[in-house]
This record gives sequence, structure tokens and C-alpha cells, in this order.
Amino acid sequence: MAFSRKTIIVPLVFLLGLVLAYTVQRGGYQALVVPLETGKPAPDIVVQQLDGQEVRLSDYRGNVVFLNFWATWCPPCREEMPSMERLFSAMKGRPFVMLAVSVDSDLEMVERFKKRFPYTFPILWDNTQKASLQYQTTGVPETFIIGPDGTLLYKVIGPDDWSTPENLSALEKLLPPKGAGEG
Repeated sequence: MAFSRKTIIVPLVFLLGLVLAYTVQRGGYQALVVPLETGKPAPDIVVQQLDGQEVRLSDYRGNVVFLNFWATWCPPCREEMPSMERLFSAMKGRPFVMLAVSVDSDLEMVERFKKRFPYTFPILWDNTQKASLQYQTTGVPETFIIGPDGTLLYKVIGPDDWSTPENLSALEKLLPPKGAGEG
């Protein structure tokens, strides 16, 4: 008995459709189904500090959040980090949070990087790659600017000099006015 291609392909496509529908229904592949758009709520992610404690993005509501995905092996990432440090220093004491999330698979690599380059901004780890999937990153570095209300405002693909007067001014304009949220 000879099988035609159609006899094999039709059931295979049907089976793949069932697997995809089941996965989406169970909450998987959400980032692939729901497009990430500026002006919409930023996905709430959970990443780890290097000591293993969890950090949740929503804990920083009321602040402008600079969310940067990077890797130790990425030259453009390492190139932009000194400007991130200058930005972090310039914004110290203001409602601004910088989260530098490594997508490295090996925590030891991230820890060695942190010892070699003692930046003062928080270096975190996306050990499951779930956060980078939720933000639909296509590579590193990628930076997302999130407003005090949790809205995704900007996405920047590739490195930037974050300490230029233009970037500092643009980020300062996003900060909530003094006294906002105090009660």
C-alpha cells in the first residue's frame, strides 16, 4: 500500500495545530501570540538577583524603569555599559530604576563579569529565558523604557550612549513630578 504525501502531511499539520493550541491555552508562548507594543502595559517579569532572590518588575511601579537585556559575551553590550553606569549615577536619588538583565545561561559567567566590572547598577539574571521571551528580544543588547504607570514607552535595539545630554533629558522628562504618589 503506497502513502501519498497528502496522507502523511494532513494529519501531521493537524497534530501540530493541536499541540500549539494546547500550549497557548496553558499560557505558553504568550510572547509570540500577544505582540509587545509601546503605549501598552509592559509585561511583568520575574528575574533573579545574583544571590538567587527574585525581583519582580511590578515592584518598581512609580519609577521610570530602564530594562536592559544583555550578555557577558556580547561586545556591544559591554560597550554601552559605561554609559549606563553614568546614567545610573546621574539619576541616583530620583524615581528611576535600572535593571540590567543577563541572558547568559551560566551564572558563574555573570558573577565573574560583575567582579571584573564592578558596576553599581543592579545586574540580574534571566536564568529561564522567560523574561527575554516575554519582551520578545531579538538579540542583545535591547533596552526597554517603562513609565511610572507600567506602560512600555520605548524599545531600543542595539547599544546606545545613554549618558548623552539628549538621552538624559529625554529620560528626565519621563520622571514623575516631585511629590507624585506621596501621600
